[in-house]
Amino acid sequence: YVQEDANEEELRSVAEGAAIPESVIRYGDRVVRLDKKGRGVIASYEVIRRMSVDMLRVHIRRMGERLGRDLDARLTQVLVEGDGSGETAPETLNSTTAGTWKYEDLLLGHLTLLLQNHFTPTHILTGPQTTGTLLLMDYPENTPPFDFAKTGALPTLLGMKLVPMASQSETEITFLDAGYAAQKLTEQDLLLENDKLINQQWDRAYMTIVTDFAIVYEKARVVVTNSWS
Repeated sequence: YVQEDANEEELRSVAEGAAIPESVIRYGDRVVRLDKKGRGVIASYEVIRRMSVDMLRVHIRRMGERLGRDLDARLTQVLVEGDGSGETAPETLNSTTAGTWKYEDLLLGHLTLLLQNHFTPTHILTGPQTTGTLLLMDYPENTPPFDFAKTGALPTLLGMKLVPMASQSETEITFLDAGYAAQKLTEQDLLLENDKLINQQWDRAYMTIVTDFAIVYEKARVVVTNSWS
């Protein structure tokens, strides 16, 4: 990860012929334990021969989609709680009113990330119910900045892409700069292997991956919570 220092990153005035001020990029390291995920599918030779549709292939594709959702859930958790190093908890802000969401809360998260932390807000992560709340929220002049009812396209609230996450807490909204907040660490890409247990006539397929997510810039995301009193 990068240890930021505003004084070291600012551009300074330089007189003609004078030496340009220099700074050193300082890095730190944390240990993030990668998690191995896997699942196997078995089917007998008779089942495979008698299927009019290659259900084994279809089911493996479906399992791959589920793996993608599991990784989304893990990324959501890392952004809200920090990565496996245990040292990267996010900045958490209280909403305007406890127990509810208002337009002011979107402004709070957006402006904090943009003006205080100096990152560009690109995405906003919300739970299913919170997503519905934002879609039905009263915006300035009662003019929703999107056309969800006609097209089903999710809005870009204040220029941020709205991303509903089933695993996101309904009491928290995560604002992030997707280019700097987290990095996927993969020791082994998705590996699909097949073998046969000939003496019992079973066909087996196994899917494994070794990966996790790490926080790169701690201030590249902000969490707004309405769970306070």
